[in-house]
Amino acid sequence: MRHLNFFSIAAIALACSMQASAQTVTTDVMDPATEGSFMKIINDAKPGEHVDINFNFDGTELVYKGTKAIDLQGKDITINGLNAKTGKKVIFTSPVQKNEKNEEVGSSMFRVCKDTKLNLTNVQITGCQKIALFCENNGVLNISDCNFYNNKDIKLESGNNGGVLRHSGGTVVIERSVFEGNEGNGSYGGGAICSYNTKDKALSLTVRSCTFNNNTGINGGAIAVNVRDNNCVPTVRIENCTFSNNFISNRGGAIYMQDAHKPATNAEAFKPVFVNNTFVGNTTSITTSDDGGAINFWARATAVPMEPILFNNLFASNYYDPFKNNRLNDIKCFYLEGDKAGDTVQPQTVNPKVANNIFGAVEDKFYVTFGSKNNNSAANFGSDEIFLGKELNPFEGGDPEGTHFTAKLYGDLKVAAIAKNSVAIGKGVAKFEGIEAPATDQFGNARPATPSVGAAEYTDMTATGVKAVGATANGKLAVVNGAIVATGFEGAAKLDVINVAGQWMLGATVRSGERVAIDNLPAGVYVARINGASVKFVK
Repeated sequence: MRHLNFFSIAAIALACSMQASAQTVTTDVMDPATEGSFMKIINDAKPGEHVDINFNFDGTELVYKGTKAIDLQGKDITINGLNAKTGKKVIFTSPVQKNEKNEEVGSSMFRVCKDTKLNLTNVQITGCQKIALFCENNGVLNISDCNFYNNKDIKLESGNNGGVLRHSGGTVVIERSVFEGNEGNGSYGGGAICSYNTKDKALSLTVRSCTFNNNTGINGGAIAVNVRDNNCVPTVRIENCTFSNNFISNRGGAIYMQDAHKPATNAEAFKPVFVNNTFVGNTTSITTSDDGGAINFWARATAVPMEPILFNNLFASNYYDPFKNNRLNDIKCFYLEGDKAGDTVQPQTVNPKVANNIFGAVEDKFYVTFGSKNNNSAANFGSDEIFLGKELNPFEGGDPEGTHFTAKLYGDLKVAAIAKNSVAIGKGVAKFEGIEAPATDQFGNARPATPSVGAAEYTDMTATGVKAVGATANGKLAVVNGAIVATGFEGAAKLDVINVAGQWMLGATVRSGERVAIDNLPAGVYVARINGASVKFVK
C-alpha cells in the first residue's frame, strides 16, 4: 500500500484549491480593474478552474456597457444572483449605447462557447438591447430560477433569432424560470429562445417548469427550433411549462419547429418531446392560413419526416386571424396526409405521436386527425371548467370590449393553475412511447399515478386550503388554515420560510404548537423549515 507523506497531501490540497474557488461581488461597479467587481472576477477566472460567484453589495442592478457579450470561453462559472444584502435577485441589464459612428447599439450579456460551462441561478436579466445569451459549439448552459424580462435586439435585424437565447450548439437546460415581454425578429424565430444545429455540433435543449408569457417574434413567440442539414439532429424536450399570450406575425404563436435535414445526410428523425405543458391565449395574426396559434411543425418535402411526441398537453384559447374571424387554432403541421400546396398533394413530412392531450380547436385538421385516438379530447374554454381564473388577453391592449380571454397566472412562476373541477384532472398518462411524464408539476407538487393534463395539478391557491405536512424525528411541520404550525419538539426553534427563488421571506422563533400566520406572504410557492423538517406549500 502506498503511503502519502505530508508534501503529497499538501500538493493534493493545493491542486484541489486551484480547481475551485468562491468569489463575492461587493460593488455594483462593472470595471475589471475594481476589486470586488463582477467584471474583475470574471476576467480573473482561469480556464479549468470552477468559480462560484456570489453577491453582497448595496443596490439591485449591475449595468453592463460593453458592446459585445462577455466571453466565457474555456471557463467554468456558477453565478448565484441572490444578493445577501437585499435578499433579492441581482438584475443584469444593458442600456442602448452609441458606437464610434454615433449609431445606437445594444449589447448581449454572456457568450457560452467552446469548452465553457455556465450555471446561472437566481438572476434577472432585463432590458438587454441585443440577444442576451449565446450558447454555441460544445458549451453547457444551465439556467434555474431566473427571470428574463423585455430583452430584444433594437436593430430588429434578420440575425436576431431568439430574444433571450441564441443556441447553436452544446447543451442547454432551463428550469423554473420566467420569460416575459421578450422579442425576437429573425426569420428563424424565437421570441425568447432560438435553437438551430450547426455543422457537426450536437445540440440538446431541455426546458422544464418554465413560463413564457407575452413574448413576440416572427415565428415561434416563445421558442423556435430549426433543424438544418448539418450531420446531427437536435434533442429537444419541453415539459411542465406554461405558454401564455405569446404573439407572432407568422407561424407558431408559442412554438415553431422547422426541419430541413435530408435523408442523404442523416436518416435519423427529429423527435421533439412535449409533455404536460399548458398553451393558452397564444396567437398568430396571420390571416391567410391556420399556421399554428400555439405550435407549428414544418418539414420540407425533401426532409426526413419529423416525429414530434405530444402527451398530457392542454390547449385553450389559441388563435389565428384573431381580429377578424376569431379562428381557434392549436397545432398546424406541414404536412399531414392529404395536405396540398396549391393543387399539389404533398408527401407527409410530419408524423406526430399524440396521446392524452386536451384541445380547444376542434376544427383543426390536427384535431380531426388525432382527436379520436389515444384518449385525446376537446374542451370549450367558454363553458367547460378548466382554469382557476380568466382575464382579458393582453394583446387586446386592455380594451374592455375585447373578446379574447386567457387564463390568470399564479405564483412566482406565473402558472396557469387549473380549477378544482377542471376537465384536465386525471386525464393524463404516466408514460407514452417509452417516455415518462414528469413526477412533479410546475408548482413542484407531486403528480398522482394518473396525472392531470397540462402544467399544473389542482392546488388550492387560498391559504386556508393549504394542507401540507412534513416530519422528521425532531418534530412535525404543518401548513393549515392560514398558518404554519410546528409540533413535537422541545424548547424554542427557528422557523424559516423560503420562496422558490431561494429568497428568505419569513422567520420566527417558535415553540411546539405555536402558529405563525402567513397572511402577509404574497401568492406563491414556498418551503417552510424547522428542526430538520420541511414542507412545500402554495399560498
